[in-house]
Formats: sequence, structure tokens, C-alpha cells
Amino acid sequence: MILDGGTTASAVVHALPKDLACTVITHSPTITAALLDHPKVEVSVRGGRLFERASSPPPRRSLRPPGCASCPGRRSAT
Repeated sequence: MILDGGTTASAVVHALPKDLACTVITHSPTITAALLDHPKVEVSVRGGRLFERASSPPPRRSLRPPGCASCPGRRSAT
């Protein structure tokens, strides 16, 4: 499951059964913290620059890590 930050995603997390076993991908520290109550959920957190007003990173065009020289389609910085 992929969850963005925000109130709708937070409501989704709170509606999940506590015994649900799944993987959640998110960029939101708030969603990550809310998933601590779900011991069978594996959480994958994607980083980026913190967008303070939303407590989450701003939207990105790509999920590639910054500076990933070996990522497909990445142009050289030189």
C-alpha cells in the first residue's frame, strides 16, 4: 500500500485492522508514527527534504534517491 501524508491517509491508517500484515510505503513521518500500532505492517519510508507545514517531504517527480549515479535515466552532474 502506498500512502501520502495528510488527514485522509491518517484516517486510512487508523481504520486498518491492528493485525493486518502488509507493506506500506510512505514519505510521511506522521503516517510512519501512526503505523507503530500495527506490529505486522512493514513500513518503507522514502526520504526527501522536509516540508514543515505538512510534516512531510514535498512531492517529487521521481522515487530515485538524490545523487544516485547508478539509477537508470540519471544524467551525470558533470
